[in-house]
Amino acid sequence: MRQEGLLSPNLKHTQVKYSNNRIESDHSRLKRRLRPMLGFQSFHTANRTLKGIEAMSMMVKKQTIS
Repeated sequence: MRQEGLLSPNLKHTQVKYSNNRIESDHSRLKRRLRPMLGFQSFHTANRTLKGIEAMSMMVKKQTIS
């Protein structure tokens, strides 16, 4: 992919066993919230709902600017 120009030549691949845990923990919260909804009817609805869930989780974690 580097030869094709799709990846930056400065990109480094690291293999750390637990580096993805932080992302997966946030993802599991979304999955738990969305599973009872059984999917979305349109992309617009999915986009608005996910933005709202992300905004609420950022407020809970106090990551928003007041």
